[in-house]
Amino acid sequence: FEFVMRPPRSAIELALEELHAIGAIDAEALVIEPLGPRLAHGPLPLLLMRLLLLATEPAYNCAADAAAIAAMLTLREPWLPTQNADRLASCKQSFAVYEGDLVTLLNVFRQYETYKDNDDDWAKRHLLNTAILERAWRVKRQIEGYLKLLQLPIESCGHEVERLQRLACAAMFQHSARRLPNGMYRLCRPIDEARSPHDRFHFHPGSILAGMQTDAAADFVV
Repeated sequence: FEFVMRPPRSAIELALEELHAIGAIDAEALVIEPLGPRLAHGPLPLLLMRLLLLATEPAYNCAADAAAIAAMLTLREPWLPTQNADRLASCKQSFAVYEGDLVTLLNVFRQYETYKDNDDDWAKRHLLNTAILERAWRVKRQIEGYLKLLQLPIESCGHEVERLQRLACAAMFQHSARRLPNGMYRLCRPIDEARSPHDRFHFHPGSILAGMQTDAAADFVV
């Protein structure tokens, strides 16, 4: 097809390289069945679709948890605005885990599912936005509906968090990074630094891992 405004050749090449890396196309740039069409036509952004579809495979078998994480990531942060910064930090810390932000979001979602029908004030006590969490719950059900149409298994890993960690690494390996001696992180994959000057970074202050940099900083992150 003709582009309205043709992107630079380098951008097209990079896009093809990334699609090939995640298994959507082969070396001849032909779509690989069935993963390619499922990634293209799914209800989530490409990276989250890969996370979701990989989660249905026997090696991970945690699609229910991946759907919850994807639902939370598609919405804005669930925390209520407050002038009490210490209380907000305490509430966030009560859900935080060393395994990172994805598992922390899953903790929030699971706790909401547990208490939403029996404790109307639970979210408010933890400075969580009930409307956002309820929206995430509905989005999760829609995502699971898509998996059911494909007749893919929808299971939970329970407390086997290592499965989720391996899933995140497999789905998002292109964003893996290694800690440098100065405390910054650098992407592991080869980068043309002239074209991509921002390949070194610190954690966002809102990340759970940002608060762990002084005591037990992770050597590798995704």
